[in-house]
Amino acid sequence: MWFLGTLGFLYLAADELFDLHSEYDRAIHRFLHIQESGLTDRLDDLLIFVYIMAALFVVYLEKKEFALVFRTPRVARLFYLALSAAIIHVIFDMLSNRKDIARWLCQDQPQLDAKVVHSCFSLLEQITELSAELAMALCLFLLLRQQFLLPPQKRIAPP
Repeated sequence: MWFLGTLGFLYLAADELFDLHSEYDRAIHRFLHIQESGLTDRLDDLLIFVYIMAALFVVYLEKKEFALVFRTPRVARLFYLALSAAIIHVIFDMLSNRKDIARWLCQDQPQLDAKVVHSCFSLLEQITELSAELAMALCLFLLLRQQFLLPPQKRIAPP
């Protein structure tokens, strides 16, 4: 299970580095012979959401293995924070993908500038992405510390 998790994180790193989910989006458009639109251009954002759901499914399937994670309150809180930030990140990524949503939100609000609203969405997307990554990295560090760096008598025994 941990090997699968490691492979998953390696894939996510490659996806981030090479923007694979955007390539998948373009491939879907080519394969289905559809024109990119405001809706279909957000397919790559939905792929990130699918990654999150797949990770949750693995956690569910391996709940006994993850019992150690959830028995340590600090680690559990960081895990939930990472998960929540990742989901919020997908929402802001969809909102900041194109300027159409910002323009739509500002059309009846003359005091709002669509460029500013879009910039805010983009900033919040980056903040939530970094927050999710930092929270997960801290979660994994605390697990590593708990299992390998603390003296055996201070470690939490598996259930």
